Amino acid sequence: MTHQAQNAFLKLLEEPGRGTNFILISNSASKLLSTILSRVETLDIRPITTKQSDQLLDLLAVTDKVKRSQLLFMADGKPAELTRLASDEIYFDKRSITVRDARELLRGSLYQKLLIAQRYKDDRASALALLLDVANILKRSVTDHPQTDTINYIDTVLGAYQQIEANGNIRLCLARMVI
Repeated sequence: MTHQAQNAFLKLLEEPGRGTNFILISNSASKLLSTILSRVETLDIRPITTKQSDQLLDLLAVTDKVKRSQLLFMADGKPAELTRLASDEIYFDKRSITVRDARELLRGSLYQKLLIAQRYKDDRASALALLLDVANILKRSVTDHPQTDTINYIDTVLGAYQQIEANGNIRLCLARMVI
């Protein structure tokens, strides 16, 4: 929610109707207004483990090792995402393209990176998903081989994410990130 939407919601949160309860879900509680945070009970829900994800894939009857590996990477411990990816082939294909583009943003030539920025310029949600995939790839590489360059680039990616999320020009934010 934007700050304006949060302020409008605050009035409803402060004076709910009889028997009314709200469940707020946020993957970034720090973006909520302090006035909202002061009126809620916080429950931190962690991603499921790789073992739990494997068990879920067993229940979903996913046996192909390559597909399992791709699903585990894309879902990143989120059971609902894992289930959707495993059961919706169209959604899986779309997410696969985004992950491929994220890898290209990290490894491709400047020209290829700018083409990707151009391709995502009109879809804010897809651009944000792309940046989350880039950050996820970088996060895994930092875990394996910590390097100052990688950590600094994660900061750059997160800065681009925040600018796009705050209604910044998508193409310019992505282009600035890769140059």
